[in-house]
Amino acid sequence: ELVLQGTFELMRESGIYFEPEERSTELFTAAGCEISPDGIVKFPTQLVRDCLDSAARSIKLWDRNGAECIELETGNTHFFAGLTCINVLDLETGKKRPSSRQDLEDIVRVADALPNISGVTLPCKIVERSDRYGEIEEFSIMCRNTTKPLEYLCENESSLEAAIEMACAIRGGADRLREKPYFIHGVTPLPLRFPKEHIHQVFRVVENNIPLGMGTVTIGGATTPITIAGSLVHAFAGDFAGLVLSQLI
Repeated sequence: ELVLQGTFELMRESGIYFEPEERSTELFTAAGCEISPDGIVKFPTQLVRDCLDSAARSIKLWDRNGAECIELETGNTHFFAGLTCINVLDLETGKKRPSSRQDLEDIVRVADALPNISGVTLPCKIVERSDRYGEIEEFSIMCRNTTKPLEYLCENESSLEAAIEMACAIRGGADRLREKPYFIHGVTPLPLRFPKEHIHQVFRVVENNIPLGMGTVTIGGATTPITIAGSLVHAFAGDFAGLVLSQLI
């Protein structure tokens, strides 16, 4: 309860930076948030509580064929292969090197074969192609090399748009994808800061009925307070802010 109260106080008194952007600014203003000229959004506690109460309590993710699903909810634990590593240990030399397209294909295929792995969360990056085209290729590789449900992460909104188009094609249309979501999209802001790309991704997934996972990236003693409680407060503040935006959309 103290952690939650600290989170609400941080969001209400200090606020969270949202890079100025017309659509989100209009939604926050209409919901009663105070917004400074430089983009600091202060959230009324009741608004945050209302959005928490209205958020989904479970999400079903379906496999590529739309035949089987897993349910993400309290009490269920699912293991996914991940998450966005930029180095691997070479199987021939045992030495660390930048991850490649072949590494991604191999890891996804191994995950597909393991019965205790429920899905795949982009295990590693194609380091030599660190741009929007590489991100699109990463989603394509996951789709082609496993039938299991996916979690996707990217930096570019256009990469997400392409992933949604591919998922619609695989499922047989946008309506079918809404009925049986194939992937959950992860948005991973830094503490107390949302750049436009992450804001736009939240809009994109909500408007397309794609499940959204918020995951603020914290480093205790560096980007957040060094205590576990302090890191949790900053993590929850970021996650709750993204959730508020998604619920307002």
